[in-house]
Amino acid sequence: MDSDQKLVDEATRASRAAPDTQIWIYRNLVIAYAEFVQVREKLEDPQYAGWFLRFGGNESALPRCDPAGHCSDLFHTPSQRPGGDCGKVPCGWYVFDHRNASLREWLIEEYMLGPRFGLGNASVSGFYLDDWWTLDGPTEVNHFFEGTGLPHYGSEIKELYTNWSFTAWEAERRIAAAGGYTWSNFNCQLDRKPGYGGATEDCPPCGLTKTEGYPHAAPDPLSPVKQMKLSDAKAQCTDWLRVACKPDSILPRIPFLLAFTRNDNGAQFPLPSPLEDVATFLLVRGPYAWMGYGWLGCTDKYERPASLLTDVGEPLESCHEENAGVFVRRWSRKTVTMDCNNYTASIISETVNI
Repeated sequence: MDSDQKLVDEATRASRAAPDTQIWIYRNLVIAYAEFVQVREKLEDPQYAGWFLRFGGNESALPRCDPAGHCSDLFHTPSQRPGGDCGKVPCGWYVFDHRNASLREWLIEEYMLGPRFGLGNASVSGFYLDDWWTLDGPTEVNHFFEGTGLPHYGSEIKELYTNWSFTAWEAERRIAAAGGYTWSNFNCQLDRKPGYGGATEDCPPCGLTKTEGYPHAAPDPLSPVKQMKLSDAKAQCTDWLRVACKPDSILPRIPFLLAFTRNDNGAQFPLPSPLEDVATFLLVRGPYAWMGYGWLGCTDKYERPASLLTDVGEPLESCHEENAGVFVRRWSRKTVTMDCNNYTASIISETVNI
């Protein structure tokens, strides 16, 4: 299997079709995928065994061998595509051991920045970084504690968590220095947890976890968080915009992502309030802002509401609360209004109403 090659191939096709488009590809600094050629090369080489966590617990929870007879003492969970060809090792999700300094350098220089599959490839301009460590283990790794034998909240988990954060911070810094970008840079002042993972003060001022596009209204962790579901968004509309529209708001000054509101049952589609979402976005956005979706699972069906195509021109003013619960921002071609009292929006000009 060669998933990393396929990512680059798709990026190349996309960049040829739309040369001005920035193309990002998937990366994971927690899970080591045997399905990636460059990772599998290390998994197959015994001299790099120290780069990965090992089995140490109950083998009945996770067998070391696959049905084809490929075995590995390195901890791994089954792949999303069982039965694939991963060379000498079982396909699956292995886990990087970030306590190894040489691993950190390889992850950054080759896995992220390298010319084969990384930012050094002309078709790649950034990354969607997935998963993270917590003080109780990694995200999305099934049977982790049973398979590794590591104790919950143990000293080794803290070491892994802290060293992963150093790797991720350094990766962010060097990707930015090389002219690239990552999903984690969106809403970073709004989602940031100070001191995350023991990171030092001179680390990049962005979070290490991917944003879903429902940010705080301000860097203050006590400020309102944009609500995901429709009923909650209606109830919180005034509170969120009242903070987001303050004269000193940082929202217009950062790379900003706002996701569409979901239905009360959690389903994204059909979009329940696309006009209200676009109006809210236009009220608070700055020059580097995106309206769209966070992680929705494996789907290729996305709605693109007509309101996204509206040419509002250039901003003439900042968002402000014109009447209680009514927020307005005038652009050169349209006036955007969000009335939180009845949760209705308008994007209007003299001749066209939306």
